[in-house]
Amino acid sequence: MLTLRAPAKINLALEVVRKRPDGYHEIDTVITTLDLSDTVRLRAHDGLDVAIEGVGAKAIDAADDLAGRAARAMAEAARRAPDVRIELTKRIPVRSEEHTSELQS
Repeated sequence: MLTLRAPAKINLALEVVRKRPDGYHEIDTVITTLDLSDTVRLRAHDGLDVAIEGVGAKAIDAADDLAGRAARAMAEAARRAPDVRIELTKRIPVRSEEHTSELQS
């Protein structure tokens, strides 16, 4: 098993430069990390499995979480099936209108 720390970061400055042809935006930003982090644990598994617990976990769709999408993209690039269990322990709050009520409870 591999255990990693995923530190929180905050934008000190953010400017949207332009919209790219793929629909995303190019940005100029200055960021720094905080002394707050999520924990990511990876282990070999039959297929792809993403489990999320902790702050705001109920509001996150594990099937479509960024960790799972990244694992699928890496497996596709390697021309193989994803074979990892990703366990994410959230300590960094998820901020959006739909998650606010869960974070406050």
